[in-house]
Amino acid sequence: MTMAMVVAMLMIVVVVVVVVVVVVVVVVVVVVVVVVMVMVMVMVMVMVMVMVMIVVRGGATHLQVSGALRRQWARALR
Repeated sequence: MTMAMVVAMLMIVVVVVVVVVVVVVVVVVVVVVVVVMVMVMVMVMVMVMVMVMIVVRGGATHLQVSGALRRQWARALR
């Protein structure tokens, strides 16, 4: 009986330890995935903002340049 009780206690301890380890690993994996997703979303947002800024500024400068070229061409044609 004592051996059976010791074996049962050891089995219970092993099961508890395994469950705790599995829970900790799952929590760590979930936290890492969430952090990575947040970082990726932030990077995507920053890239989109930068691209929008570049497009807006580039469009403005492009319009200015094209306007200057049109003025020069109008003067040359005149």
